[in-house]
Amino acid sequence: MASKIEVDPESGCWLWTGSRNREGLSGCGTVSYQGKTDLVHRVVFRLLVGEIPEGFQVSHAEPRWPHHTRCCNPDHLEAVTRQEALGRRDGVRARARRTHSGNAGPVAAGGARAVRLRTGHVRSRER
Repeated sequence: MASKIEVDPESGCWLWTGSRNREGLSGCGTVSYQGKTDLVHRVVFRLLVGEIPEGFQVSHAEPRWPHHTRCCNPDHLEAVTRQEALGRRDGVRARARRTHSGNAGPVAAGGARAVRLRTGHVRSRER
């Protein structure tokens, strides 16, 4: 497993470079362990931290990093209830909605955002 982990110097995340359960940023690393396919962060948590309590799941403590689904650093992982994990995910999505609004592009400070016109020109628009 260690040969498929790269350390991100900015975040300290241990990034899984092996197989994942789906494409894109939302895909979590997968590994075959004890005859079953499991998520890498769960296997690492069990090996280096301890068993995952009944009714809990393993979640990244700082889901703001864009690659947190690939992270398997045990110092970044914690066992949480499903409700808490969903709240964290929804918080990340809410922050994304505040900084990007659909196809209009990034929202600048003060509510101005760049809007691409059909002609390809870009103009600034106040919200």
